[in-house]
Amino acid sequence: MTEKEQENKSSNRISQEERLTFIGFEVFPKKAGNIFKDDMEKNELVNSIKDKRQHHDQIREGCTLMVERVSSYERNVLTVASAVIFIALFLPWYTLHNEFVEESNFSPEPTPQVAVMDSTEIDSDGLLLTDSIKTIRDLLGSTEPADTTRRAALAEDANSSRRDDGKIYDKDGDEILTTLVSRKKITREYESASAFGSLISLGSTGSYLFSSGIVLILTTIIMFIYTLLCIALPAYSLYGLYGLKGSEDEKALALKKIIKYNWLPIVLFLVTFVLSFLGSEYGFDSVELFTSLGTSYGPGVFLGSLSWGAFIALFGFILIAVKSGEI
Repeated sequence: MTEKEQENKSSNRISQEERLTFIGFEVFPKKAGNIFKDDMEKNELVNSIKDKRQHHDQIREGCTLMVERVSSYERNVLTVASAVIFIALFLPWYTLHNEFVEESNFSPEPTPQVAVMDSTEIDSDGLLLTDSIKTIRDLLGSTEPADTTRRAALAEDANSSRRDDGKIYDKDGDEILTTLVSRKKITREYESASAFGSLISLGSTGSYLFSSGIVLILTTIIMFIYTLLCIALPAYSLYGLYGLKGSEDEKALALKKIIKYNWLPIVLFLVTFVLSFLGSEYGFDSVELFTSLGTSYGPGVFLGSLSWGAFIALFGFILIAVKSGEI
């Protein structure tokens, strides 16, 4: 190798200042000065490092590598959520009702409406008035407040003068017309079933559900699977929390895979809700069984038939599934 080539190679090498700049990623674009304020600060740092080495503590402060993958708080949350799903199986899941309409008639306070002419008089406007019509005008047509005492007395008189023909007359023998008001009273009778109760009664209600349209049949099958998952998944999640063996990392990764399955019932519930928009015809007289079922199946019937127990179980699944992303 010639001297010229050696000079070219040596000229391509970086200087010591440039090397420090590259290693420090431009933290020190020039030669670094003293990074400590004084010797006391330097001695404190050196002594703290020596103390850590004596205790075999090689991890720097604030390092997250040794932090617990699943904290005790997270374990408690997952345990409570699993217990809530179990308890929800005994709560009302489905609620249906029948409506009964009762009509009742009542008669308001009798007030004079029409009277028979007995004696006449011409008022200032040229209208033909009778004694009874003048009484009506005084009671009802006046701009001043009506004399309630007089009206009550008139009503009492009228009630005491009811004749065999069913009509009401005042003390002067004039007929008093009354109105009859009809009122409707709607009462509801509810029937509820828990998740376990619905599984037990499936033998009797299955003949109605599986004789209907394909949407209602699929809904029945999916909700049956959803109910079974409310038993299996909480038990599996508890096993992942307390039954796994191995290192903390291995148990955490295994638990993460286990509780991910809690997304499955959430997806099934959403699929059932979407299917309800397609609608379905009943294979039985739904109104005769429960008026809340309506004449056909739809999203309103689906949501209206579910009770708060089913939604509590769904909330428990959401809480556990979301935790899988935090581990």
